[in-house]
Amino acid sequence: MKKKIGVIALAAAVMALTGCFSISGYRMGESKSKVQKAVTSGNWGSPKDSTVLFGSEYVDFGVYQQNPAFGYRYYQAQVNATKTGTSAFFVAVAKTKSLFFIQPLPRGSEIKIYGYRNAGAYNDTITYCGIQGVDFVLTKPGLMYYEKNDPEHKNEYASLKAMLPYFKGTDWEPVITKRMEELSNESKKK
Repeated sequence: MKKKIGVIALAAAVMALTGCFSISGYRMGESKSKVQKAVTSGNWGSPKDSTVLFGSEYVDFGVYQQNPAFGYRYYQAQVNATKTGTSAFFVAVAKTKSLFFIQPLPRGSEIKIYGYRNAGAYNDTITYCGIQGVDFVLTKPGLMYYEKNDPEHKNEYASLKAMLPYFKGTDWEPVITKRMEELSNESKKK
């Protein structure tokens, strides 16, 4: 009897100390319909004269546009993220799947990354970079993938796929699908 109680207690302890967790999605920014409306109404730029900066690593991302011709302005990213993970004996391993993009900015915009946030198992890490200097200039219209920790662009396809519904039915849709096709063809060659 004692052995049976011990086995049940051990099983209960293991189940209490291990398991899966899921945090529902984190979303910041406009809805898909509002993004589509902003693009089709002309409030957001087109692929002919603007650039969409996007990526997948961050659950919050903000930049300053520093070209005086376009006015100094802060842009907060559209973000959609989900955190999932497992825990074993109070050690949690979390994975965050996210998408971010900055509304289309005019070609020639000078961008300074102001701050970003990474999601961890127990906490989020917020990094502020300040507003001095320029990190990059948007020289070509179209899409610009930014991923500090993904120099090989392994997450670019998933980011585009997650971003596509926001731009469905706009001039950006064929640009996004074309880049997805290019990435798909590149992966088939490898």
